[in-house]
Amino acid sequence: MTTEPGQAPVELGQQAITAAFEAAQARGKEDWFQMSVAVLKNRILDLTNRNFRETDYGVESFAEFLRLFPETIEVDPSTRPPTVRLLAAAGLADGVTPPIPAPQRRGRWSIRPDLWKAAVDYASGARYGWADGSAVVIDATTEQASDLLVLPTLSEEANHIWRSEFVQSLPIPVQDGFARPLTRWRDVAHSTGALPTQLRGQWSAYFKGRVLKHLEEWFLNEGIPVPADLIQSDGPNHEREAGSPTDRLKRVIGRYLDHMTEAELLALPIPISAIQRADRVNG
Repeated sequence: MTTEPGQAPVELGQQAITAAFEAAQARGKEDWFQMSVAVLKNRILDLTNRNFRETDYGVESFAEFLRLFPETIEVDPSTRPPTVRLLAAAGLADGVTPPIPAPQRRGRWSIRPDLWKAAVDYASGARYGWADGSAVVIDATTEQASDLLVLPTLSEEANHIWRSEFVQSLPIPVQDGFARPLTRWRDVAHSTGALPTQLRGQWSAYFKGRVLKHLEEWFLNEGIPVPADLIQSDGPNHEREAGSPTDRLKRVIGRYLDHMTEAELLALPIPISAIQRADRVNG
């Protein structure tokens, strides 16, 4: 998209800002709804293939550009550099619907391997069935193969629809900035590596979410309880613990206490006030 100075619709700028925060969220950043002014501008430049210019919006500086969106973002000048926060996502604006859906899970997670393979292995032509709580390949050696419920393996046609929907979900500045590689990835080269680097994390998160919904709907439609382990953590080192910094510190301290000797415990300088509060809570 080519625009004359001062001619770009303000809505495009708003979409570019939203896309920058969405990219941070897709990468699993806990504080994705806030970033420095410099980081925000760099993200917008990356997402628009370096085509972003403040003059397209009738302003001379990035600070002036940000002031065009008082209902979308808040700039905190008390930090160095200034911090930009997405108002709706941070709960700072009344009556504003967050433009980015909340993540389904905190931290890094994956779908149970056997069900993931059953859902996405369309290239092999294999069929997968649900047997005793597991996904198994249906072949001539599978016992009672005719009695197994066939799991919903994704088709190439459905995968193309998901790719098309993902492209359409991107803000217009992103679609315009990467028009050629997005079209090639959607229609010809389907591997994630064919996507622009800036969009790979977003697509992976989008695809994983669609596969999860695909499987959950199948279980519900078949009247089968969704397996409790359908979603799995990728490991304790990657999990983000919920709660305030104080809550996380308490959990860390608790883990250390479990491994301390009696002498070490007795040497701890525990405040009397903390002991009294604990006594009141425990009755």
